[in-house]
Amino acid sequence: MKTILPLSLVLSLLPITTSPAQAQTARSFALSGFDRISLEGCDDAVVTTGAAFSVRAVGPAVSLEVIRAEVRGQTLILTRSDRMCDSRAKRPSATIEITVPRLRGVESAGTGSIRLRAFEAAEFEADMSGTGNLTIDGLRSQKVGIVLSGTGNATIQDIRTSKLSLELSGTGSIRGAGAVDALAIDSSGTGNVDTTAMTTRVLSVDASGTGGVRAQADGPAAIDASGMTRVIVGGRPQCTVDKSGFARVTCG
Repeated sequence: MKTILPLSLVLSLLPITTSPAQAQTARSFALSGFDRISLEGCDDAVVTTGAAFSVRAVGPAVSLEVIRAEVRGQTLILTRSDRMCDSRAKRPSATIEITVPRLRGVESAGTGSIRLRAFEAAEFEADMSGTGNLTIDGLRSQKVGIVLSGTGNATIQDIRTSKLSLELSGTGSIRGAGAVDALAIDSSGTGNVDTTAMTTRVLSVDASGTGGVRAQADGPAAIDASGMTRVIVGGRPQCTVDKSGFARVTCG
């Protein structure tokens, strides 16, 4: 009598094969002399500060072969020759691992996301205008500016800075945690800004979109709200409020 195995069991016993083109591999780029990074394609970037420069892409060989990396001025430009990731053509996104001695700024206009391991910088700025996300694991700086005009999200953890400006004009969101002497929030999009996990001595909020702003302050808090926005400020703020339209403000 023949024994008939269930189809699911038969499939589980079959060897799993991966085509050489889809196997994970690495490609290094001999580049140096940059302190800014521009991510223009669909690949993701993970950035670490260290003593020596390093640019290394990890992913399927078919994806790595179309990645282009070059330094213009002091900016590392990362893109693709075909400018897109295409799962149908089996060219998925790759991860580009970057080590840089000093980092002053990043930007992304594509679909790729950027993750920054904890670092220090005298001044730092980020401009995210695509669909990718920005994640900062930790930052010590005197002055920081974050601009989010696309559909991605920004998550800022453990930041310590004298001045922080957050500008949101897209549909994404910004969340921040840490300690800031002076925080300026400019929200004109449909997304939300939440810095309730961030201690702030001086706060200014200019909100004119349809999204919301949540923050806290233990000192002067100047709120200018218009449109249909919602602003909530907790802590022990000394509030100055100017609102118009259907804006709603709760301060203190």
